[in-house]
Amino acid sequence: MEKKQNKGGILIILLLFIININAQLSLGDSGVRFDNSKNDAKYPFMKEWQKAGVQGGIPKRNTLPIKLIVAPTNSKGIQEAINSVNTEGELSVVLLKKGSYTIDRSLNIKSNIILRGETKDEVIFNVTIRAYENSKASALKFNDVRKSGLEDITFEYIPTKSTTIYDDRNKAENRFCGSDCFSNDPDGIKNMYVSFVEIDKRSKNCWIDNCVFKNSGTNPLKISGDYITCRNNFIDACFNKGGGGNGYYDIRGNYGLFVNESVRRIRHFAIQQKAKYNVVTNCNLEVDVNFHNGDEGYNLIENNKISSLQWRSWGAFASGGSKYGHKKPGSNNLIFNNKTRGRSNSERFSGDKVFVFDRYGEPRLLSYSPPKGKTFYPAILTENNTAICGRDVSLTGLAAISNTKTSITVEFDEISGVDFYELRAWKKGDFTGSINETKAISFKSGNSSPLTISDLDINTEYTLVLRGVCEVGKSTKISHINATTSDDYLADGVYYIQNPSGDIRINSPSGSLVNQSDTNGDSAKWMFTKVDTHYLIKNLRNNEYLEVPYKVCNIGDDPRNLNVNLATYSKVLDDHQRWKITKIGEDYFLRPLHCDKAVDRPKNKPILLLWSFDVNNKNQNWRIVSVEQSNRTKSNILKQDFQSDLKIEQDLAYISMNSLGDYLTIHLTKNTSSEITIFNLHGEKVYNNQFNENTIEIKIENLGKKGLYFVKIQQGGYIITKKIVLQ
Repeated sequence: MEKKQNKGGILIILLLFIININAQLSLGDSGVRFDNSKNDAKYPFMKEWQKAGVQGGIPKRNTLPIKLIVAPTNSKGIQEAINSVNTEGELSVVLLKKGSYTIDRSLNIKSNIILRGETKDEVIFNVTIRAYENSKASALKFNDVRKSGLEDITFEYIPTKSTTIYDDRNKAENRFCGSDCFSNDPDGIKNMYVSFVEIDKRSKNCWIDNCVFKNSGTNPLKISGDYITCRNNFIDACFNKGGGGNGYYDIRGNYGLFVNESVRRIRHFAIQQKAKYNVVTNCNLEVDVNFHNGDEGYNLIENNKISSLQWRSWGAFASGGSKYGHKKPGSNNLIFNNKTRGRSNSERFSGDKVFVFDRYGEPRLLSYSPPKGKTFYPAILTENNTAICGRDVSLTGLAAISNTKTSITVEFDEISGVDFYELRAWKKGDFTGSINETKAISFKSGNSSPLTISDLDINTEYTLVLRGVCEVGKSTKISHINATTSDDYLADGVYYIQNPSGDIRINSPSGSLVNQSDTNGDSAKWMFTKVDTHYLIKNLRNNEYLEVPYKVCNIGDDPRNLNVNLATYSKVLDDHQRWKITKIGEDYFLRPLHCDKAVDRPKNKPILLLWSFDVNNKNQNWRIVSVEQSNRTKSNILKQDFQSDLKIEQDLAYISMNSLGDYLTIHLTKNTSSEITIFNLHGEKVYNNQFNENTIEIKIENLGKKGLYFVKIQQGGYIITKKIVLQ
């Protein structure tokens, strides 16, 4: 018997070991990685979606200490329990025993507190809070908290009297229900404007996992924070689901991850109010996905089942309406690989074509072809694929993701078993493995990317060398890349903002109007003043600040500025009058702080507007040139003319370009020998030659790159300088 028991024990241990080795992670877990080989260059923003959800993932249940156990009570008892826990800065669980809890006033969770039920189906929050439409309430609030969670609890709203909720359980599924289903104050009860959970915009890295939300008073969930994960929750039915922002699964934050959510019988699954970089995946939604009112774009809807049947008013995808004052969806909201059905022929949005929702009404087809890796969210969910720290392991995925004047931040594929990562920087060319002294060293404990190295020199290229240290005397192979710190900031001063050719400048000719024009007067001169990390840009003609009127970001956001044009205003009030300036090579890109779009100069139009930021868009790159430097360049070129005894002759020559644009032709009016000298915008001489004919051809390739040039022609006792622009 003992031998058999021993064998059985060994067998159990082996089975458990095998199960652990092949354990599968879930989306949102700690340890989820991404296959960056599947990133598609046509969609450079898809890497942002990998940042969605709680940073570092939701911790596993068995890794966190239970600090307090609470028996069934009311809101006062739960709040006192939450307040009594000293987390000491660590994640701490308040465990609720099985039973019913009366939620008769709002609860406020603290940072580092996880409120967890003993079992989801047997820990019940009966919500009896009363609130009217002009003073809505929430049963549980995350107010300016970090690393807080809600797990394994069922919420149900209890009205003052028995009330029927009309939906597809008691109305025909194949016929529009109308006001019976989509109205407020059912049976005249006006005090049910209560949401279950609200996460405010100041909260970060919080989660709601494996909960049930039944029969909400109004919105079941209101998610405004950043880096929030909502996972494995079941949302079903709502009393108030008429107009006025009721009955929404309401998403307003950035970098949220919504995975395996089941949502039924509410008004909308709404993405709105500046929501950006959210990921909705593996969900079962029996409601419309509604880009409702002024999201910021770049939200991903992938691999979901979405049904919005005939009893509802909307198809699988919908937007708010302009006639109701709703702003249209933002750019690059991508829809891919979903199964859709319902009103308005919703089935057409299914499958592996790529759709984008950036207009009122419904999505539009963006591409017949799927992205390179057949997904926009290439998560790796197998733990056993994670490399283990050792001498034969190479760190992969090393890439520079941001830089400042004195620092560079890198990301990399994490591996297990690391005590700390070590990042060293050598000036490029100095790295020999270990001989030359490093410029800087940075360490980061634990298994965590990204990593920043500081104390570097401005505008300098470095070789960055990364290794993972497993234990004393044992580490991974090194990986290295080259990366450059950014150039210095623009000094405060007066500048022209001009195109690379130098013939078009941002100009304010009259009133608050802003356009593009070939002028060098005060209307084209701008005073730059640095404030923190942004700039204020003031026009010298009218002493007003460059702005995007009415804070618009997308075409059609506000009828007072339909096309997202620029203007000036007398004072700085908000972020639409503050400017972020990005320098890449010689090019500058101007973006207002309120909106991730750039100043764009449409071809053959005098206006300027905001357009989706793209460093490869040749209508968005500007040169910011000091007025003093520009004037000095011209005066140095012309000074030679005025200080000489030569006469200035305006009709001495005419300059033209041949049809192919590869030759510059100078036609001289006086048939004598001449000297042709050409200067670039910086006053440097790029061409000089003497001729005896009156028609001269000069190869453009001999002058250098495109831009503004000055041609000085001397013929006998006469001289003239002309300006040309090479396109």
